Amino acid sequence: MENFLKVTADEDMTSRATWANAAIGILRLGGKENNLKVAEVLPPLVTSLMVSDEIERPNIIPMNGKYYLFATTRLNHGTADDLWKKADAEIGDNVAMLGWVSDHLTYGYKSLNADAAVLVGSVPFNWRTSTYSYYAVPVKGKSNEVLVTSYMTNRSFVPGPGKRSTMAPAFLVKINGETTEVEQVATNQGDWVYDRKSRNKSMVVDNIADAHLDGEPIEHSLLKKV
Repeated sequence: MENFLKVTADEDMTSRATWANAAIGILRLGGKENNLKVAEVLPPLVTSLMVSDEIERPNIIPMNGKYYLFATTRLNHGTADDLWKKADAEIGDNVAMLGWVSDHLTYGYKSLNADAAVLVGSVPFNWRTSTYSYYAVPVKGKSNEVLVTSYMTNRSFVPGPGKRSTMAPAFLVKINGETTEVEQVATNQGDWVYDRKSRNKSMVVDNIADAHLDGEPIEHSLLKKV
């Protein structure tokens, strides 16, 4: 009720809530392999009515008898103005990777880490090291890790002409039942299959200053020490 009143008391948040209707759907296919047909449309796995209009790039990973669902979002496509404005002011971006877990493939998903946040942005969107489109894939031989890949910068050329997009280094996320943690491991760019040869220590930085490249803008209070 408190969140609802918070939305209805703000004109912009109320407007956003009217068109915030993202969902992750699932359907069952039938027919022949080369002529598939929709056999059944099942209830959505996750909905975000009045919360967000963007939950994209979903994928499900079976692990340890459970199903882990991951998706990507931008907070400024959501209703909570205070959250994404704070993220923009402190970091310069508001991207996130969300996650849920269930004992069943088609229903019963609960938020990982209590609030569904698995990853959040750590550098401004107009840096060449900015990432988006997070996608988790299983790690062969591991029962509690996923490899997360993404792209750096974005398609609207925010970092400037000629820099455009490229594959980002991938990294590992450890899954502990209903919680997750990011490991201090990174790979070469574009790595989809993880093994010990994948590791590249030079891709791991200790702080935001080390993620800053020459020529990148410095416009946020968090970056004063860069």
